[in-house]
Amino acid sequence: MVYSLNEKEILILSELRRNSRQSLAEISRKINIPLSTIFDNLRRLEEKLITKHTSLIDFPKLGFNIKVVLLLKTSKKDELKKFLVNHKSTNMIHKTNNYDYFVEAIFKDMGEFHSFLEDLENFNIEKKEHYYVEEEVKREEFSQININS
Repeated sequence: MVYSLNEKEILILSELRRNSRQSLAEISRKINIPLSTIFDNLRRLEEKLITKHTSLIDFPKLGFNIKVVLLLKTSKKDELKKFLVNHKSTNMIHKTNNYDYFVEAIFKDMGEFHSFLEDLENFNIEKKEHYYVEEEVKREEFSQININS
């Protein structure tokens, strides 16, 4: 089911995506919508659309300087999925069509990454590609342009 957003909901979501820690009163002032309307819309969005409130981490500030995107294909899909879901270094996992999994993982150093690659050998990996992320250009942003195009 596709949820159709109205203009107020788009503005509210855009502000929450910019900074979910700001108060509803701050959002109200920024987008010129009454606080009670924002509150009502937010409750409705939490019931139907918002799946999770979370914080994005600047991993290099914690010493995780290696970010890698991996594409993995295997005959042991369930076993690999369980491994990836439970591994401390995986930050994001998507199931895809050409590969089985698209994985974003973070590591403190190359030694951790190579150990991870060695662990993958246990899952009969048929096809594997990995790319080092040099710069995060855009992440977790939402705007009216995205929703209407």
